[in-house]
Amino acid sequence: MALSMEQVAEVCRLHAQGWSITAIAAHCGLDRKTVRKYLEQESFSPSPPAPVPRPSQRDPFKAEIPQGLAEDAKVRYKQRHTAVRIWERLRAAHPETFTCSYNVVQRDVQQLRHQAAASANGALELVWHPGEAQVDFGAADGWTADGQALVFP
Repeated sequence: MALSMEQVAEVCRLHAQGWSITAIAAHCGLDRKTVRKYLEQESFSPSPPAPVPRPSQRDPFKAEIPQGLAEDAKVRYKQRHTAVRIWERLRAAHPETFTCSYNVVQRDVQQLRHQAAASANGALELVWHPGEAQVDFGAADGWTADGQALVFP
């Protein structure tokens, strides 16, 4: 049973005043389980529907793309495979079943190369949530216009 926002506000108000769950249920004409459910609930917004994963045409061939890129790591830069070359190889290896477009393969190659570059970099991108910040403390030397030294501890 879904309660209106006025009923939810009334239940929360009575609970804040110290009423017991049984007393609130009797006063509002609700079941105790319903009162308890709404008191424990933090958000009353409906949850968005979960996306349903659909099978892709590239799923049977997706494992072959990283294999080609792993082989490329062993050769010089100019001899590495392009996304076009990987797409052509997949078409040649599976002429009957491979129906993916070049753009699909290109996106996969680009994503895999980006992941490889990020892991090889050894650094993480600094991300702050709204209202958070990072401060680095240190020392710095400076000089005024008339040549006096300033030290900032």
